[in-house]
Amino acid sequence: MKKLLNSSRYSVLSILFASASWIAQPASAASTQNKEEPRWFEIEVIVFKNNRANLTEELFPTQSAIEYPQNVVDQIIAQLYPAPEGYEIKPPVALLPTEQAAATGESTTSESTTSTQPVNEPIPFAPLTEQELQLASITSSLQRSSQYQALSHFGWRQPVFNKPEAKWVRVVGGKSYDDRFNHQGRLLSETKSLAQFGLNRPALIDNGESLTTSAESTTSATMITNSYTPVPEVDGAIQIYLSRYLHINTQVYLRMPGQEELDISAISASISSSLLDLTEGGQKSDDFENSFNWSFQTDSWLDQERQTTTVERLLNYPMTQSRRVRSGEVHYFDHPLFGVIIQIRPFALTEDSAQ
Repeated sequence: MKKLLNSSRYSVLSILFASASWIAQPASAASTQNKEEPRWFEIEVIVFKNNRANLTEELFPTQSAIEYPQNVVDQIIAQLYPAPEGYEIKPPVALLPTEQAAATGESTTSESTTSTQPVNEPIPFAPLTEQELQLASITSSLQRSSQYQALSHFGWRQPVFNKPEAKWVRVVGGKSYDDRFNHQGRLLSETKSLAQFGLNRPALIDNGESLTTSAESTTSATMITNSYTPVPEVDGAIQIYLSRYLHINTQVYLRMPGQEELDISAISASISSSLLDLTEGGQKSDDFENSFNWSFQTDSWLDQERQTTTVERLLNYPMTQSRRVRSGEVHYFDHPLFGVIIQIRPFALTEDSAQ
């Protein structure tokens, strides 16, 4: 496996250096940063996955819920995943900073774009146009490769601060699973069935996380008629900050359908009673299993020794890395299943750069 991963790594690196050999020599970021006049940079990102990755060759850490850092700017989602006509994009529950924001549908994006904007500065984090992107040759090389698949390519401009002040920027790519899963990674059919039978309890489906807010996205027909929450194949955030040198932090996930075993032995008596009502003499009924698409490890709900169920989930494979970088270089953040390519370029503010 190690040999395979090394080979994969070198293949990607050869694509990078062959496609980006024209890039100028990098320059270290200066440590003298004026807080009132921060340095601006262009950030360009390519997200791709490894088509030849084999999940059976290595045990990968997974988790069934996306965890975002604090202070995330979410400005690229509308460009890559536009809402259907008549709908508005609603940020996932995990991105909402407070209960009040969850009730109003506001996100951290609105906070970053409604502040007073200096007349000589562009809008921070506004997406770059296709003509402003400079790594198209790398995307083309990935697309021509049978081993890799480019999932998204985008960029933005931003002022770069020290770590405590630096914002995170949401990074997404690939297809959207919103036709099968909600953003928490649960099957839409499962969540609807749980609510229908009154089984929407944390111990059963969410390992302690309340179902109240997530149910909104799966019962939109009756609760919210104009909201749309994409479920990207790659999701997460990156952070750029300046501390003598430029630094990049990644907290990005590849999302893939898989199986997750849940321990339901701690279900309350009332829930057990509800489950029993859906069985026939202690044996699960076919209608119950078909409704939830669950695979039970025991044929009887009355068997107290082992009460587990295997549930289909949208599992998350994390890439959490931190690296000191130089501006102008093309940086490759790798994972056996996917990768992120990032370039940070100095951007000089001029009168023409204001938007």
